[in-house]
Amino acid sequence: MTRYVDSLVVTETGPGHCKDGQLNQDACLCSNGQYGRLIVVSDGLGSRTRASQGSKNACLAARDAVRYWSMNPLSPPERLAPLIQALWRSRIAPHPPEDCATTCILALRQRTGAWVIGGIGDGLAAIRLGRRELKYIIGGQRRGFLNETVGLGTSKSSNDWQFVTIPPPPAPTAAIIATDGVSDDLIPEKTGLFTAWLVDELRGLPARQRSQRLRAMLRKWPTPNHSDDKALGVIWESSSSRGRHE
Repeated sequence: MTRYVDSLVVTETGPGHCKDGQLNQDACLCSNGQYGRLIVVSDGLGSRTRASQGSKNACLAARDAVRYWSMNPLSPPERLAPLIQALWRSRIAPHPPEDCATTCILALRQRTGAWVIGGIGDGLAAIRLGRRELKYIIGGQRRGFLNETVGLGTSKSSNDWQFVTIPPPPAPTAAIIATDGVSDDLIPEKTGLFTAWLVDELRGLPARQRSQRLRAMLRKWPTPNHSDDKALGVIWESSSSRGRHE
């Protein structure tokens, strides 16, 4: 059966940064190519002087890394981490990596129907297989008070990266990724329902209306006194092209 694939990812500056006239330190990217459909979100570490530059270049480095990595179908997902790291460092040069430190989370739905999900840092990366609850790759637990987030520019070990490859599932599948401005406010056991609701809300809308709907949701985020920047993305499969808009 033919599977139709759609995706959307957006970011909005948090009220705190809007009030202070600061740049959005989150970034996002949506890309389609021979490798399949890719979404990326990143969150520049707020204490770093070039956080917004780091996050934007992390998304671009992830896209380029996926392109190169996909040229060899036998390459394991663990090879993505050093590729992203090297390309990110090249993009931010000559600035020190620690000044541009950022998280980087991606979801890739390959043309074969397989999925690759994961990244580095806090936030959310998860996949909903059919009607089952989400399988978490990053996130899924309430964070207490933690030390500084690990990410590009601060990581000392390849073990800080988490990637999962999932063979083509038998039922239509959806993946969700988000920075911590979103994930910290989601109830883990209800994130699967949130993902299903999100797909239902976006499915069938033209591309511009989808983006407007999702941006409006982030601007009107229901958590009281929320202030953080936010980035949220979703990829979903459908068994029918009905209501699908490119």
